[in-house]
Amino acid sequence: MAAAGLMYLEAAGIPVKPALKDLLLDPACTDGKIAALLRTWLACPTVVPAAAEAFVIRRRAAP
Repeated sequence: MAAAGLMYLEAAGIPVKPALKDLLLDPACTDGKIAALLRTWLACPTVVPAAAEAFVIRRRAAP
């Protein structure tokens, strides 16, 4: 499911940092791991925080 999120972000033209890309492609990826990684970025010019939050919300709502 996270890999689909990665494709969604890239298709929308949102650049994804390599660390986030690696995490999203990892089969053991969880919402908590995504949130923890995003919290480590104080200034994040390549990922819009609102888009990242929306991604996590959509991911939780997915079956």
